[in-house]
Amino acid sequence: MMGDESRLVDIDELAASRQKPERASERARANLLWRVLRRQPEIAAGRVRVIREHFLRVIASKPTDFFGAAEGDFRAHLGEVLFGDGARPDFAAALLLRVYGAYQKEEGYLEGRKEDFTFDVLFQAIEHLGLNRSNESEASLLAGGALTGNDRDRILAYFRAYNDLARRMSLAGPPRALMDDREAIVDEIAARNPLITISGLDGMFRYQLAQILLSQKYACHDLLKLWCREYGFEPDAIERVQNYIPDNAPLHDFRTHYAKAIKRFRDDQGADDLDILLLRTLANYFTSWVMGVSEKIPA
Repeated sequence: MMGDESRLVDIDELAASRQKPERASERARANLLWRVLRRQPEIAAGRVRVIREHFLRVIASKPTDFFGAAEGDFRAHLGEVLFGDGARPDFAAALLLRVYGAYQKEEGYLEGRKEDFTFDVLFQAIEHLGLNRSNESEASLLAGGALTGNDRDRILAYFRAYNDLARRMSLAGPPRALMDDREAIVDEIAARNPLITISGLDGMFRYQLAQILLSQKYACHDLLKLWCREYGFEPDAIERVQNYIPDNAPLHDFRTHYAKAIKRFRDDQGADDLDILLLRTLANYFTSWVMGVSEKIPA
């Protein structure tokens, strides 16, 4: 869809800058289990002492004891790793059960068997809230009748985590520094947003990093030209959209201008249907563009 434009972003260089790339799928799954474990309050509080490298070696050396294992086997084997053969603390059973459930949710997310929203649905929901300030966006969503209470709660959980991650990433420096600190950043956000899978937050990280990378090379006028060419619109389509998306605006400001435009349409009953259509297709194109780049960033 995007032609060769996304290839101009130096994803390969960023990938090469990672300090410890995963060597094998067993190691990657063991690391995900480690991150799930570290997220638990008992581990964070130091009530259970676990050495990361030892944990990873043990888990990766016996993957069938954990990955794809029945619940009872998983809990028994993990209990041996964490507590050995000695007496176990009174919270051990609850911790093992919680880790099993959380890891299964991670596996389900990665395999697409999840109840959580896929990113295309998530970002469309966020973008179409149509307001710039998060508290107003949440109020708008909660007042709507199209979604069930559970759906709204899940979107809001994602929305809050997305904004939390965006704020944290804005403090972390250039893309290379973000990649170097990626796991620590995601795990920090995971600790504050327990309803969101680590895998989902990793996806959010890649998506937001893709926006940063694109914004370093493109401005809104590039987005408008690519969008017009992709959809086969006449040049006057760009002129119409420029009434809402300034041609000289930085690409990272696109969502802000888009949200303001949608709010204008909602406040103005005489909004032009063609302008609304053009902006909707532009937002979809922008999301697809960012998603295309984010998928090139190593998971």
